[in-house]
Amino acid sequence: MAPPASPMGSHALSLAVDTCLRERGAPALLVEVEIDVGGPWGDPAPVVAKAAEIAEAGADAIVLVAPAVARAKKNKKDFAPPQQQQEQDDNENADAAATLACLLSVSRSLAANPKFKLGKGDVSFSISASSQSGSIVPPVLLRDWIVHPLQLADVKAAGGSGALGAAAAVLGKGGPVLTSFGAAMGLDVPLEVVNASESREATDGGNGVPIVAVNVSLALSISIASIAGAAGAVAGGILSELPPGCFAVVGCDSLAAVREAARAGAAAVVVKEEAWRDALRPAGAFQENSVAEAMEELRSAASLSD
Repeated sequence: MAPPASPMGSHALSLAVDTCLRERGAPALLVEVEIDVGGPWGDPAPVVAKAAEIAEAGADAIVLVAPAVARAKKNKKDFAPPQQQQEQDDNENADAAATLACLLSVSRSLAANPKFKLGKGDVSFSISASSQSGSIVPPVLLRDWIVHPLQLADVKAAGGSGALGAAAAVLGKGGPVLTSFGAAMGLDVPLEVVNASESREATDGGNGVPIVAVNVSLALSISIASIAGAAGAVAGGILSELPPGCFAVVGCDSLAAVREAARAGAAAVVVKEEAWRDALRPAGAFQENSVAEAMEELRSAASLSD
């Protein structure tokens, strides 16, 4: 049976990355925005407003970070007492609906923003065909623990363009299957790898994963900014061995990391919350940059113009 046709407006992230590389000669900037809606019935408006401000300032894509992921990063606890563990499980279940609702709100808000125009492949292109803006609506991705195809179906239904958080170390041989499932729906689902061996297994031998992620959800032990260090060498090795047609998304937690990821050949960088704060207040600055100035700092680092 023939595979289903990709829907209109599919693979928006891949198209955005390709545009950045061709037109700017620099990796795409995927800026994280943490979802904090205060529970399942919280107001997504602050997240929507922050995402819109960052997108209008020039982000090439928005990455919404699920509350469970943000909490895990802040808590960094491997063990919790049974009662506390139950509370954590209840919170995560409650947050799932809020996360998807927030993804839907952000996607709709950007699509309706008059400062952007929809891509020609989008079914709603005619709505904004008369727009004078030269900027295409930035893709919106979800960063979560991706372990089941139904999660990708939910992302698609909520207007997302893809997901980060599918890890080869967790999914094993199911990793390429999961990314293929997403691709059939028009989603970009990078498979995260932590060494060159995982990367080769994912991209070669008929698996054909088109996008790999490095240092996004599974942090390397040493910052990629230390390109001469162990993690930098690992990341550089993964990027240098990618086959034609495959590109890498690299997570960065500082301006220096963005700069080194660009030098190593990343096609896109995930600007983590730490890197965003670094751009808002560069070293030695007493006052914070505006959002527009922070984006300019990131573009400068990614283009190696400094």
